[in-house]
Amino acid sequence: MFIQTVVDLRRAIDYLKVRGDINQEKIGYVGASMGAIMGVVLAGIDNRVKGVISIVGGGGFLETYPLVKVFPQALALLSLADPIYYVDRISPRPLLMINGLKDNIVPKKTAEALFNAACEPKEIFWFESGHGDMPQDEVMRICKEWFEKYFFVK
Repeated sequence: MFIQTVVDLRRAIDYLKVRGDINQEKIGYVGASMGAIMGVVLAGIDNRVKGVISIVGGGGFLETYPLVKVFPQALALLSLADPIYYVDRISPRPLLMINGLKDNIVPKKTAEALFNAACEPKEIFWFESGHGDMPQDEVMRICKEWFEKYFFVK
């Protein structure tokens, strides 16, 4: 599933690259939850993505969740999808992370692990929220300002 998702995302970029109405140097990615996780993996292997916004995403899950302790053979498969192994390859392209301090699906320590593994330029915003209850207007404002900063500079 994880590998196919990244393949599909790369095909979407292929499509964008052949369209005449798309600026090929300004293809960004915004994803939330699993979409955020896969977006970091995508940008880590495909430099056509010029920047990533990760909303309620994280990394370092192999150390966080007990699945690997119960099924050690899962390590090889799951490591293919853990963004902690890809995030440092995004630089020098920008990364924005938006996370919730009360998130019990993507705990704070996994977001911090991903952010700490990333290289500059990177930013992180924290909300006093869980996984799906962030203030949408504020999240949209932050995303808009970030895109203006990195994609719409004249």
